[in-house]
Amino acid sequence: MANDLEQRFLENVENIKTQSEDETYQTLEFNEERHFPFKKKPVLLNGTIRIWKDHASSIHYPEKGIVIISTQESSIYRKINSNGKSTDRNIPSSRSDFNDILRALFALDFEALKESFNFKYSESEGQTCLTLIPIQENESKIQHLALALTSEAITQIEIGFGKGKKTVISPLSKAVLPEGFTNDEIENYFITSEE
Repeated sequence: MANDLEQRFLENVENIKTQSEDETYQTLEFNEERHFPFKKKPVLLNGTIRIWKDHASSIHYPEKGIVIISTQESSIYRKINSNGKSTDRNIPSSRSDFNDILRALFALDFEALKESFNFKYSESEGQTCLTLIPIQENESKIQHLALALTSEAITQIEIGFGKGKKTVISPLSKAVLPEGFTNDEIENYFITSEE
């Protein structure tokens, strides 16, 4: 049964990857719920993930003026001020690990996670699901990850930190940009060669 669940999950992953293998530039709108044990209701955020295949990805929270940029070499926290100017700082390794994990999940790159997590497969309401449990304690304090998807798209990512603290990300819509990002988007949401 476990092997059947794994196979169905991986088939869905391959379908999604096949649909997007020629898509160099993508944006993904999402809702994010941040649950805290001391709050009755979750904190709600909206954001955009921009993926520049084989180059970098960024997560933009427009209400907060925050951009988190991840490349293979580094992760940057960028604060965009109301006047349009921005300041950057390097993200500490604990938070950088978290962003690397998130980027691997959205890229469906499970090879990058195999050394750090045990995998458990399941099904729910027409979706195939993968729960990842850390093999040992990690710097980002993640206690579990859960990824749900269909044959067409990721439907939800849950990141649990324990003691009632968790983040739930629900993708809303995806757009492919055949012409690439504009110069303004590259300047605001990625690391340029001048930086």
